[in-house]
Amino acid sequence: MLLTPEAFKQDFEALVDLGQGGDGKVSLFAHRRIEGRFVAVKFPLDSSRRRSFKNEIENLRRIGAHDNIIELLGWDKYGIPYGPQLYLDYCDIGDLLDYRDKLISAYGYVPEDTVWKLFADMSKALDHMHHTLKVPMIHGDIKADNILVKTPSGFSGQTIPVVPVFKLADFSRSSLYSPGDKNVPDSRWFGSLQYQPPLEEHEKQTPAVDIWGVGATIQGFVLSIFPLQSSEEFLEQHARRNPSVFREGQNRPERQDSCWWRYRPVLHRPLNSHRQPDIPPEPYSEPLEQWYALCLQPDARKRITASALVENVVPLAQRQMNIIQAQRVLKKHQEKLEQRKKERQLRKDTKAPTNEDAGTRPRHASPSSPRLSIHLDLDTISGLQKASSADSNELKNLKQYEAAYLDGTRGQENKGCIS
Repeated sequence: MLLTPEAFKQDFEALVDLGQGGDGKVSLFAHRRIEGRFVAVKFPLDSSRRRSFKNEIENLRRIGAHDNIIELLGWDKYGIPYGPQLYLDYCDIGDLLDYRDKLISAYGYVPEDTVWKLFADMSKALDHMHHTLKVPMIHGDIKADNILVKTPSGFSGQTIPVVPVFKLADFSRSSLYSPGDKNVPDSRWFGSLQYQPPLEEHEKQTPAVDIWGVGATIQGFVLSIFPLQSSEEFLEQHARRNPSVFREGQNRPERQDSCWWRYRPVLHRPLNSHRQPDIPPEPYSEPLEQWYALCLQPDARKRITASALVENVVPLAQRQMNIIQAQRVLKKHQEKLEQRKKERQLRKDTKAPTNEDAGTRPRHASPSSPRLSIHLDLDTISGLQKASSADSNELKNLKQYEAAYLDGTRGQENKGCIS
């Protein structure tokens, strides 16, 4: 049931501004009577933004409900001071940039299971848009700012969740995609230049630009580096090639000048390429590196599709997340055991009297020195054993899959590839 403007004004009150982008700002509203019920309201900055807000409403209504796409709860055509205003599902952690800052603050790095979860959630969102809708849609502006993060239901931890729910947002630039249909014109790519696909895809975009956006976002999320040649290197190269244009102090383009951003070469950087010692404690796995690299395939015709990602990456991501989380629990227990051993050794070294020294064994552990209990269920242990034996097969299948794309074959593995 849609939230009407009348019900919204009656039931909700403003709490705080959440942020502001190029087209509008977002504020948080709370229900006056129901504790814990919130709505995020997106307002146009001025009357010139009305068209883009109308587009977003139309696009969200076409897309419909999906777990990994922001939910449109309702809208107000005649909002004050400017309309339309969108009532959206509230994502309490913020956008992907906010979430990364919180992760780094809590853990010092971006955990691999977090990257798998982001990868899987965005794959499912794009598969819905590219392959489930009657007329496919292209998002057209996938980036960290347009991915919102929500605490999963049932989470009770004291720190930030490592595997939250990721939701794709901001559909003002989205467009229909139906090649050959005269009623659906081709569209240009108008996304953010920091996440831009290869230049040849700008004039006539296909769903492949969204897949590039996922790869570019993962690179920025893990490495905090845009998938472009550095501005310094780019300007230096062009200064050498065109010295008359780049004379000292004259005609030197600014780093943020969009006309120069557009021509900076796009780059794929391995996730472990800028890894510092012990951050993360273990390198990112090869399967993650390889599947992520398929999203940044320069040739759009050979780039992996959302349906192929859902078929392959989503189940793999779930298994990898289970393994990593089980290993994390096991490591925590091992650290407790090691600490317990150190404490016992310290007592021996200081010759502190204990019941064991007196030749008696306590029937119950004392409150000051609790007995350590390591308890992993058989299913978890069995899962770890099966997963480790499956890793080599998974990697082998992945390399075969990648080779099929690069060879341009159309076998069972790459069905749904954009041509």
